[in-house]
Amino acid sequence: MSPLTMMRTKEIRNPVWKPDAEIENSFTKEGYRHCQILGRARLVRLLSHAGQAPEGQMYEENRVHRPFWFAEEDFLKIKSRAEADLRSQGKSNDGEEKFKFRVGMYMRHEFRHLLAVRRDWTPSFDYYVVMTIPENESIIALEGFVGAQPVYSPGIPGARMARKRRIKLGGELKESNRLKQYVIPFHLAANGKATGWIDESLRAF
Repeated sequence: MSPLTMMRTKEIRNPVWKPDAEIENSFTKEGYRHCQILGRARLVRLLSHAGQAPEGQMYEENRVHRPFWFAEEDFLKIKSRAEADLRSQGKSNDGEEKFKFRVGMYMRHEFRHLLAVRRDWTPSFDYYVVMTIPENESIIALEGFVGAQPVYSPGIPGARMARKRRIKLGGELKESNRLKQYVIPFHLAANGKATGWIDESLRAF
């Protein structure tokens, strides 16, 4: 099942901002385009608690008003794929709670790869929030496919071995297996309404 979404966007030919190198490097070599995301649309952001990773490093809590989002439609497609795959393995026969737990674990694994989130950036995803862009509204963003990332940043235990074995996250060659991300600059005046469109209720997988 393809995770590609049909999010309605409109290209911005004279962009009003330029992303930093970290954001630019989060896309594939094909790059990104400046756009308006047209409402009505719903986007998801994954979050995690603060804590300590298995490798020892500390990490901060993910904040809601940060730039990286993706389409809720893709989230729901991947959830449906997880449920179908686990049911085909007979994993739904030992109770609803255990099945729900397995679906959550499956989705966390999928999103680690599809969103190319390095292990030291966040070791897990605990919940998510949803932003709804109303009808006849829009938001300025960057649109493009998620680019490959190393499993760990340089200097983190395991980084050298992963690099030696050429283990990466994301960077799928087939378009049907890639996920689009939307990088939203909340600091822009034109996006001033956007924070009010975020439902900050923390949703479990």
